[in-house]
Amino acid sequence: GKMFRCVVSNSAGKKESNAAILNVLYRVTFNKKDGNGSIPSKTLYAKGESVPLPKLTKEGFEFKGWSDGSDVHTGDTYQMGSKSVTLTAIWEKEELCRVTFSAPKADNYKDQVREVKKGKKITKFPPDPERFHYEFVEWDGINENTSINSNMTVYPKWNKVAVRVNFKNNHSYCEMENFTLEVFGDNFNMPGPKNECDYHRFVGWDNSPSGQAKYEKGQTATLDKNNLTYWAIWEEAFSD
Repeated sequence: GKMFRCVVSNSAGKKESNAAILNVLYRVTFNKKDGNGSIPSKTLYAKGESVPLPKLTKEGFEFKGWSDGSDVHTGDTYQMGSKSVTLTAIWEKEELCRVTFSAPKADNYKDQVREVKKGKKITKFPPDPERFHYEFVEWDGINENTSINSNMTVYPKWNKVAVRVNFKNNHSYCEMENFTLEVFGDNFNMPGPKNECDYHRFVGWDNSPSGQAKYEKGQTATLDKNNLTYWAIWEEAFSD
């Protein structure tokens, strides 16, 4: 501020006041441009005084700072000049990238889409897809540390795993031991029973306990996720 003295005079003479400093205050107006957020309630500031600058939000836009008509200010405060000023919010439209998670070989999986701001990372990944005879490893080419800069489609990495195939006894009169076969390939050869059954001859295996022995011992079968249990089929065999 500047220093002033007040002089009062009339017919009786004049009297001069003590020196006083006069601070001139200037007005600050905020134009949020449809942004969301609170602005300071104080509107008058002296030259050189710090004006707090709020951070605003606006759906679909990124807040870039406050413009005084000459410069854009991105800090926390604005230094008041020697005239009133309007500070206008500067917005930049956000560019969104679409990431499609596709797993065409998975079981009952629909493509999942995530939208993320360009240059940002995905924070919530879709559920891991499931696939018979395989285990999910990761999404190829993307993880939680990947910055997304364009639209993209990603696919899963798979590891083949063994599948347990169950072979069970079918009749109470036969004391055949149940057992499990771990199958890694897509096909496997049908085993024989663990033990024989008195007065009965092993015929083969079937997916139904009341089946007709669809598979004989040594016959090649294909893994089927809907048929992983086989029942031993026996027929009576009487000796002389």
